[in-house]
Amino acid sequence: QRTTRGRRDVRRLLLDDPSEPVALHVARSAHGWRVATQDFPGAEERNVRASPGDLVSLHDLPLNASASVQASGCCDLSNNTNAVGRAPLWEWCRQDGVHPLTSEQLPATAWGVYSREQNSAIEDAFQAGQGDVSVNVGIRTYRIVFGPEAGFARQVDDTLHKRRLIRRRLIDSNEERDQLLEPEAPQVAREQESCPICCINFAESAAMPVLELPGCRHVFHRACAQQLADSRGQCPCCRGDVDWDALGATGRGRRAVLSQGGLTA
Repeated sequence: QRTTRGRRDVRRLLLDDPSEPVALHVARSAHGWRVATQDFPGAEERNVRASPGDLVSLHDLPLNASASVQASGCCDLSNNTNAVGRAPLWEWCRQDGVHPLTSEQLPATAWGVYSREQNSAIEDAFQAGQGDVSVNVGIRTYRIVFGPEAGFARQVDDTLHKRRLIRRRLIDSNEERDQLLEPEAPQVAREQESCPICCINFAESAAMPVLELPGCRHVFHRACAQQLADSRGQCPCCRGDVDWDALGATGRGRRAVLSQGGLTA
């Protein structure tokens, strides 16, 4: 919440028993006090009792409004510390130009994950009250800019002038989140072990989508090959021509793929 004196941390909590006090953990950051996880360094526990004026009963809402509120729980910047065992997962949207209001209509396959280390770095920055944090993905550096909508952020590439939507989702358990953060390594042609552009092993970067060129079948991380796609460049390994539009690696190509019901990374 923005005020004339700065920002105020606002959180949405789901209460099983509104008459009981709520145990919250708070920590002081560079921007003031904010809700934090129990294991966050310097976190203090506070017991708060909600007043009747602060409560909204989902049973009293119209059916469509109640469904909307409940659905929004999958994307939550509230740090709901009452949700015992739930683990935060940051996901990036594979589609361009998606707005938070329409993102709930996307299937689960429309969202990609970061590596375990990147997910932890983003969450730590969010918990510390930072406005953004930088992460390296292949040869590219992204700024993860939190907000302004609750439950969302933006992944910004200041070099290539690209951005995409990110959401924060609370997973039921650490085990389930860990499975999502450890996808199977992609199967690539030519027994190629690493991306020729960033030299990172595919097995060590399984969360990064890959792109296989037709014809020569050289494989790259999509993120690493983006600048080549934008400039309609040749394959850097064999200098063969590439139809980047047909691969869905350019803006025009992505629109064509989406119009056919496909998704791009």
